[in-house]
Amino acid sequence: MAAGELLDAAIPCGDLPFALEVSDAQLFASEAPAQRLDLLTRLCRRRISMLSPPDPLIRHALACWLPTGASDLPTVAAVTAAVALSERAFERRFTRLVGMPPMRYRRLARFRRLLAQRRTAHGNWATAAAAAGYSDQAHLVRDFRAFAGVTPTEWAKAQAAHAGFVQDAAVTIV
Repeated sequence: MAAGELLDAAIPCGDLPFALEVSDAQLFASEAPAQRLDLLTRLCRRRISMLSPPDPLIRHALACWLPTGASDLPTVAAVTAAVALSERAFERRFTRLVGMPPMRYRRLARFRRLLAQRRTAHGNWATAAAAAGYSDQAHLVRDFRAFAGVTPTEWAKAQAAHAGFVQDAAVTIV
């Protein structure tokens, strides 16, 4: 099954076209969501190790869009030219193997870069947007809503709710 067929889909483990070696009951028997995620991660990694080697052109494209790089993320057109495919052929191949179109993946990579930067440096959202490669703050807000389901301000409030400091042997929530 092409990864693109799974995009935005919720498929019960029993309906997958391959054996994941876990039932829904086994998965939800775990107490904590972190345990469930760990179980699924281990099962998926084992399944991936049985697959054929990744497509070198797509691996190159994914490497171009790693969210940890210091330079701007290359455009889809630049990556397409680098792998010497037509834009449509690249898009079909990328979507089939990765599960989403290259433009959406690039947007996600830029969003992940923003979150990585926010972990290490705080400041206003306009500065963060520019540093992550967004053209403006409104562009950042659209992507934030699309990927996180909330605005950057709502997200920051939720993160701050878990932060605190110790003063006079008592923890104060910020």
